[in-house]
Amino acid sequence: MQILSLRASGVLGLPDGAYDFGVGDEPHVLVAITGAGPCGKTSLLEAVAAAKELVGPYGRLPAPASLVRRGARRATLAARWLLDDAEQAACVGLEAGPAHTERRVREIEAAARGDKAASAPSPPQRVVETNLVLDLDADALELPHHLAPVFGHYDRAPGRGKAEYFPADRRIRAQLWTEPAGPSRARDEAAPRLGRALGKYGFVRPFLRALAAVSAARREAELAACGVLTRDDANDELTPFREALAALARDLRLARVELANADGAAVWFVRRDRREVELDALSDSEADAVLFAATFVRQGLAARSLVLVDRPELHQDPTRAAAFVQALACLGENQLVVATSAAVASALEGARVLRLEARHG
Repeated sequence: MQILSLRASGVLGLPDGAYDFGVGDEPHVLVAITGAGPCGKTSLLEAVAAAKELVGPYGRLPAPASLVRRGARRATLAARWLLDDAEQAACVGLEAGPAHTERRVREIEAAARGDKAASAPSPPQRVVETNLVLDLDADALELPHHLAPVFGHYDRAPGRGKAEYFPADRRIRAQLWTEPAGPSRARDEAAPRLGRALGKYGFVRPFLRALAAVSAARREAELAACGVLTRDDANDELTPFREALAALARDLRLARVELANADGAAVWFVRRDRREVELDALSDSEADAVLFAATFVRQGLAARSLVLVDRPELHQDPTRAAAFVQALACLGENQLVVATSAAVASALEGARVLRLEARHG
């Protein structure tokens, strides 16, 4: 899914207003949110995430009280969303409300008259609107529950659209990572994708190790079966990660993954000067590039997804910041929305720039 527009009022840290992320029913591929000082850039990113999660959460439903401006008792979030083909198909039969009921009545009456054209089922919805009222004095939050199965579904397959949020405090914190397992694995995998969980990127080392192990097992099987390798090592299971990293970090390449033990394989990179460096010893800018590359590949952010990034330039050389954002936008056929500085925003080619003027509560 991708976002076309958002109208917000009473939201914590965000100026009231309408924010366009597309033109008509077509989303902007790259959107840069900017503004001087604490004007609500991060708050807008997180309002988009909240508007999606309140309809169908990957994990826990966001608490309305955490979204309403201080001193207020009510906030609204009205959004328009573009659905991909799979999401459109999933929406069939899920519509609710008076408009849907009236349309079905007309279709049934037309069928009774023998009017085949008028009685034909409505085509899948390409664009859906969600109107959320967060009223802290209400007994219950009114939500469009009929859309929850679509908005809450998460599939790591590259062809499936999804949403991902990279907060400004993103780090590869391996010590905080626990591999999801058991019956709740799918939900545990999806739950942190739009939040700020400190350990959500701790998967990088085990993920690269797993890819390397699959590659090694394949090579062994091929050698045992026919005595030759049918694929070169340069085009193995790690290739998508290598390609993504090369797009983001011009001076860093994956050298090798040592499968010494099951607990913590050494992951080595090589810099332009041919010096090798282990994953834990990477600079902040290098580690950030590795984090993005691994996440895009592991989570299947290849097409039709909504990718939210707070301060993508945080660890980058100022002269390379805009190029880094452009490279992120080219990693897949997604919609990339970033909160960034005015200097970076103005240097982005083809970007829709949203300038925020003032911050509220």
